[in-house]
Amino acid sequence: MNHEQISPAVRRVRGPARGFLMLDVVVGLTVVVALTIGLTVTVGEHHRALARLRDSAGALRLAERALAELQSGQPLSAPEQATVKVEPVTQAAETPGWRWVRISVALRRGGAELTGLVPQEPRR
Repeated sequence: MNHEQISPAVRRVRGPARGFLMLDVVVGLTVVVALTIGLTVTVGEHHRALARLRDSAGALRLAERALAELQSGQPLSAPEQATVKVEPVTQAAETPGWRWVRISVALRRGGAELTGLVPQEPRR
């Protein structure tokens, strides 16, 4: 069989052109691996941010519940994984029979602060 009789599409790649094909494959795989690693890191960061946001929203709900409990004279109730601190606000306007407090809640990776009025004397 003569080389002139074989069509160019059927002819085998020989010599230096074969090295370029292998280089293209390696570069392509490297790009795919880099994109996969980048996507994996981004998805992980997204999940961590979502968990932090969920914890912050939960902490805000707990702070609102604590303020409502204090305003109605009930004892504070909080889950074990949450830390609730109630501090008086010293730089606040005088309100007869009421006092300003700052409620800070820490819940896992999130936290929230809320300021509100509570009765001066606990209600019974």
